[in-house]
Amino acid sequence: MKMVGPCSGCGTRIEGGTAGCRKLLDELTLRRFPEPSYARLQFMIVDIYALQHPDGFCASAKSLAAHLCGLCIAQEQSDGATARRALQAWLSNNPKITKPPLPGTRGSMTIADVTQLDDASAFSQAVDSWAHETWEAYAALHAQARDWIKQAYAMRPRK
Repeated sequence: MKMVGPCSGCGTRIEGGTAGCRKLLDELTLRRFPEPSYARLQFMIVDIYALQHPDGFCASAKSLAAHLCGLCIAQEQSDGATARRALQAWLSNNPKITKPPLPGTRGSMTIADVTQLDDASAFSQAVDSWAHETWEAYAALHAQARDWIKQAYAMRPRK
């Protein structure tokens, strides 16, 4: 008999518990859809998952900044590629940042709510909903994410 248990990060009840939840992420990041917009979703999926599983993915201030700002960019900025490049460059310089306290709840939608969808449009809508819900769960850190992104842009070389 297979054991079903809660994931220690997001709380979803799944066969294998935390390991089973991680398996969903691994399978989902290998999934391919024909739409070019799926690349945007892959970044978002990793950021959402990390924010819902912070013990393993956001242990340091730098890793939290990467995922929190990544989700902020996805939710609030139209030119995500430029913002992500600026963020990566800033983080690669090891900025002196402090990790703020994380929220106790991280949204009720989890990866389990999106993995079973085969239709690309329904899948995209579900990931967008999951992203929005997770972003709202981190409302107390929105200003911090925006400030880190502002610091990343300020560090960019002038042309």
